Amino acid sequence: MDAKKHLKVDWIKPHREDVKAGVRAAVKTVLRQRGVKAEHLKTLTPQVIIQAEALFRQWLLAA
Repeated sequence: MDAKKHLKVDWIKPHREDVKAGVRAAVKTVLRQRGVKAEHLKTLTPQVIIQAEALFRQWLLAA
């Protein structure tokens, strides 16, 4: 998955739930492709989103 294709400058801001929904869908797709079982998606997806917010928050400031 090309992360830059889904990157929005303000995707981590609270008013961008529409963008966050797209990011969540992309994360679930990648997790399924990697063999993660459906019962684990509910717990893993939010953890991946939290990590992405932490990583990309710094990247966005530098962009």
